[in-house]
Amino acid sequence: MITITISDSLEARLKPLVARYNADTKADLTVAEWVDLHLHELAVQDDLAAELPNLQQQREKAWAEEVAGLRGRLIAELRAEASAPPAPEGGAP
Repeated sequence: MITITISDSLEARLKPLVARYNADTKADLTVAEWVDLHLHELAVQDDLAAELPNLQQQREKAWAEEVAGLRGRLIAELRAEASAPPAPEGGAP
């Protein structure tokens, strides 16, 4: 484990960033927690970036499957309407 000392002037500059982050994410991080989080994010950013193309490909495949399913349902509805017997003219007897 590493201990990092932050000067008072640096902490003062970080506090508005932490406050903005907390407001944006509805979090309640201290400066120390915020620094820890961002160091972890830096540590995993290359792994995350490497996985993004795979995630995008999975999302596009799922989207294409949903579109194909919707297309099939809409076509089936149109065909069902076309083969339904016509409604009697003039309303109910």
